[in-house]
Amino acid sequence: MKLGILDIGTNSIHVFIAEVGKDTSFEILGRAKEMVRLGDGSLKSGVIPRAKMERGLAVVKHFAQLARNRGVNRLLGVATAVIREASNGGEFVERVQRETGLKVRTVTGDEEARLICLAVRHYMHLTSRPVLTIDIGGGSAELIVANDKGMQFARSLKLGSARLKDLFITKYPVPRSDLDRLRRHLRDVLTPTLEEIAKFRIQQVIGTSGTIINLGSVVSEQRDGRTLTNPQGFSYSRGELEDVIREIARSDEDEIESIKGVDPARWDILLPGACLIREALEYLGLKEITLCDKGIREGVILDYIAKNSRKLALEAEIPNVRLRSVLQFSNRCEFEQSHGKQTARLALALYDQLPAPSELHPAARELLEYGAMLHDIGYHVSYDAHHKHGWYLIKNSELYGFTPEEIDIIACIVRFHRKKSPKRIDPHLAQMPKANYRTVAYCAAIVRVADALDRSHFNVVESLKAAVSKKAVVVRVFAKNDPAMELWTARQKVGLLEKELGREVVLEAAKRSVSKNGNGHAKKKPAKAKAVRTA
Repeated sequence: MKLGILDIGTNSIHVFIAEVGKDTSFEILGRAKEMVRLGDGSLKSGVIPRAKMERGLAVVKHFAQLARNRGVNRLLGVATAVIREASNGGEFVERVQRETGLKVRTVTGDEEARLICLAVRHYMHLTSRPVLTIDIGGGSAELIVANDKGMQFARSLKLGSARLKDLFITKYPVPRSDLDRLRRHLRDVLTPTLEEIAKFRIQQVIGTSGTIINLGSVVSEQRDGRTLTNPQGFSYSRGELEDVIREIARSDEDEIESIKGVDPARWDILLPGACLIREALEYLGLKEITLCDKGIREGVILDYIAKNSRKLALEAEIPNVRLRSVLQFSNRCEFEQSHGKQTARLALALYDQLPAPSELHPAARELLEYGAMLHDIGYHVSYDAHHKHGWYLIKNSELYGFTPEEIDIIACIVRFHRKKSPKRIDPHLAQMPKANYRTVAYCAAIVRVADALDRSHFNVVESLKAAVSKKAVVVRVFAKNDPAMELWTARQKVGLLEKELGREVVLEAAKRSVSKNGNGHAKKKPAKAKAVRTA
């Protein structure tokens, strides 16, 4: 089914269209937004100006019609701070229903936090350690503590970026007195909540919402001149945030809009949002914030699915967001999962028994597993140059739970699992840190051999046993059928692995001994493998 979400926020109005699959997974098919700024003035006066209301209604009508034209089966409407606080917010909601037939649900601050938490837990790689999520809307800011088990704390505060701008920023460049008043207010309102949050011993902060992500775009441009095309997993430091605050505060409107990365529709509300993040990080003694570009809209979709099905079957079966994301991606690309999983199993067996080079990425083993699983994903486009197609598909897909750096490593493992060997001067690898480059080269070398050991795609190889000496690695292959084809192919693929290990790699079929059982029948069992010696 096609599900539509229409989100009426303080700064902007959004529409999302999602395709919900039979397995309760979903894919975003389209999205649009308009920066209507319903909150301008109304958060202070308590009344949405008539012109703003008419503009907002026109956008809602347009988006509702757009969703229906795209074949949406169910359209859900939600509204946040500006509608729940304005004295004429009820009138706005009634007119939406009367003129479009859409019933809009005005959510409370606590409900907004719950929905945001659903999205963050679904798309970010959380562990048992509590993480703080900060979402800065136009009218309110939500501070949420959660881990992989669920939400542990939530507080909605009237600290939205548009509200703070209306209350404390009188002009740009910003006078020192305005900044001092803003900082005092933030500390007065935030401190009681941050005192409670500090008890969770937070070590990571995640930021959602347009304001926080736009600040990330500015930091990315200032850091290395790169446009932030994929905010998911991008991090910026408190020091970088301080630099942005100083630059915006001393600039006038034209100068702020000319800062690379600044969204012209948000130029005047970035500073208050940045100051809020700074206060939170400073109080908690943390140095950076990591972005999640998913929020309340994705939360509404997840909530709807959960309430309209017995359970999220796939999530129950595969709670690991990274693995689940990889499998969903391979399903969408109609990839042969059996071969991918067998290649990954053999690749991990090799990784665990071989003397890995130093300076690998901390998550090298896990990234090898996912790179091996997806090594043939490029078949979705064409067999010819499928390693190149695979790189493109992975780089341009939404693999949730991974940082952009990790996605880049997985994509390059796929890119170099066949044909030419990775070289430092290659455009895909030239900008990589040394540890990431070594990870790509070593993991690609392993995938080449593991892929060859499932040459027939019939899972012939059952297990591997490696014996390592200073000069060679002997890999004994235990198979349920004759592995001659697999061994022949793998022997053609060991060159890169030999280079990475600095040793000869020898592949041989493990011999099976034959004994008699109690009835006199032949009984086959694997010969004992030689002891493994580490280099």
